[in-house]
Amino acid sequence: MKKLWFVLPVLFILLSPIAKADDVWTMANSDHYGRKAGGMLGRGLLNIATSFVDVIVATVDGTKTGPPFIGTVTGLGKGIGCTALRLTSGALDVLTFWVPGFN
Repeated sequence: MKKLWFVLPVLFILLSPIAKADDVWTMANSDHYGRKAGGMLGRGLLNIATSFVDVIVATVDGTKTGPPFIGTVTGLGKGIGCTALRLTSGALDVLTFWVPGFN
């Protein structure tokens, strides 16, 4: 129990910067180099990891809003295009996060 009273304040001190952290999009547009670099790297990795979701979401949306077959095909094409754009944007962020003036 005595260890708990020592560990809790240390834990609060260590976790307080995380609680105040902005999202990666805000950090990527920061003027401070350290925040910008971390934000761009995080945003790029997030975009790469979640890019495949665009295919699923756009296909489902196209199926719901359009005619049965045409809506599905249109949504699939839109999803593939959005996935390619998100993947390219994420890769660009990961490759250039270290460049000081590049956002």
